[in-house]
Amino acid sequence: MSRLADLKGGAGSREEVLSDYRVYHLTGQEWIRYLLEGTAVCAVTAYVFYRSFLVFVLMLPAGRHIGAFICLRDRRFTRNER
Repeated sequence: MSRLADLKGGAGSREEVLSDYRVYHLTGQEWIRYLLEGTAVCAVTAYVFYRSFLVFVLMLPAGRHIGAFICLRDRRFTRNER
């Protein structure tokens, strides 16, 4: 039997609901964690290379993307451990 039939609830499908792990939604705690990690990377980079608060403020939008990258990296490592 194919996995697609299991997901659609076809004949002979399993009773439990299978989760689709291709789509993942961050919890509030994860959003905060990854935004803070991205902001910390921006702060360290601005301090080490520029020693400027203005550069830190200009880099803050990149902190969100850095946090998203950290999240994807964590999920990839977790998936490979299974």
